[in-house]
Amino acid sequence: MSTPQRMKQTERIPAQQRGPHSGGMIGQKAGNFRASVRRLIARLRPERMRITVILFAAVASVGLAATGPRVLGWGTDIIFAGAIGKNLPAGITKAEAVEAARAAGDDQIADLLSGIDLIPGQGIDFTALGGVLLLVMGLYAGSALLSYLQGWILNDVVQNTVYRLRSEVEDKINRLPLRYFDHQTR
Repeated sequence: MSTPQRMKQTERIPAQQRGPHSGGMIGQKAGNFRASVRRLIARLRPERMRITVILFAAVASVGLAATGPRVLGWGTDIIFAGAIGKNLPAGITKAEAVEAARAAGDDQIADLLSGIDLIPGQGIDFTALGGVLLLVMGLYAGSALLSYLQGWILNDVVQNTVYRLRSEVEDKINRLPLRYFDHQTR
């Protein structure tokens, strides 16, 4: 087939239906999606315990990763309270510092001080901050470990399923008579 004939043939197929590299391979969808999903679930049935572990690991990993920023917020609160508390005079209570700010006409500063857990005259509590950072590291390490476990088990499930599929195809081909292959071009 010459190049102009080939171009005319591909022009008849809409561009969105052409396959990779502008070939004539037309993408197909499953005729009955629900039946395909049911067959897939049936194929994965021997692996259902491992799939349950995969789903649990995925949810737990995402949950731990999503909790990390919240806990980091506690560390930010400790740093902020220490930075503000260090600038207040030592020996007074938090309530006295709030009242002094209100008496000076700084209602916004008074509201800020009343919303922070601080001790006037004391700086950043590095012991508490270290505990928060260790907790965050533990959360992220647990998330990474669960994500790795999920991927490892998922890879094993996929490999086992593909192995079973290939074994079934091979068994079927081996059951076919030789004359079947003599009459089939593919």
